[in-house]
Amino acid sequence: MWLDKRGGVNIVFWRMKVRKFFRRVNKFFYKLRKASKEKGTYFVVYSCMGKLLLWTISCYYRMMLVEKSNKKGIYYFVCAVRKGIFHLLIRGYYDFIVSNGTFEMGGHTYRYFYHKYTLGNDRVVEIPIALEMLKKYSGKRILEVGNVFYYYFPVKHDILDKYDSTNGIINEDAVDFKPSEKYDLIFSISTLEHIGWDEQLRDPMKILRAIENLESCLAPGGEMLVTLPIGSNPEMDKLLKLGKIRFPIQYYLKRIREDKWEEARWEDICDTKNWYPFTASNGLVVGVVENSR
Repeated sequence: MWLDKRGGVNIVFWRMKVRKFFRRVNKFFYKLRKASKEKGTYFVVYSCMGKLLLWTISCYYRMMLVEKSNKKGIYYFVCAVRKGIFHLLIRGYYDFIVSNGTFEMGGHTYRYFYHKYTLGNDRVVEIPIALEMLKKYSGKRILEVGNVFYYYFPVKHDILDKYDSTNGIINEDAVDFKPSEKYDLIFSISTLEHIGWDEQLRDPMKILRAIENLESCLAPGGEMLVTLPIGSNPEMDKLLKLGKIRFPIQYYLKRIREDKWEEARWEDICDTKNWYPFTASNGLVVGVVENSR
């Protein structure tokens, strides 16, 4: 393709490639200037320097691998630089452009949470929702069911996870857990769907007992936040359709693009599938329980 029929350089092909490349570069810098106006020039320059440093380290590391494998030469250096630039542009895209996006739920506006562990999954909307609840109950007794926040932030709250062996985590079943003191906030991010499903002995009704037990662990005036991805547990999906799993306050989010979610109705997400049309879950139930006692 890049050579013509006579073996020479295909000028038309390369001219199209160059034009396409410069259009992409112009588009990228246009969005970069826009991000600079919204977040400040200092932020953009500081972030670019950080990405450039990561890119340099990446190139050096790749060249070290090339040396160790005795594959020296300009071709391998060009490949290393190309991959480094690619990662730089991708990270820059998410830091400067996509991270400015927001979504609506329950009359509130949330900013997407982008991290190397949230790209392409539902954590991008679950974490900002949970963060708002954590701010509301800052300084009070908080329990997280399922070890999720540990991988994104320093945590000070209690974590209940039956199978995670990380130090400080309470290794008990959510169905049998009985705290010595009740909690002001209990939250669970895409965890309860595994209860009774991803276990050696399957028990489709176990999730109902887990939710009931966790509600009993709430202090008077406390709240519980739960997110349930549709399509990951068929038995849980049936319970939701039958109304056996029902929260006093319930919201629904649907993924409409790889990096975009919007508030929806139950009818819009009840039959969504995992990993289709986008990666991970495509429909999310957000339930809130308020203990008015």
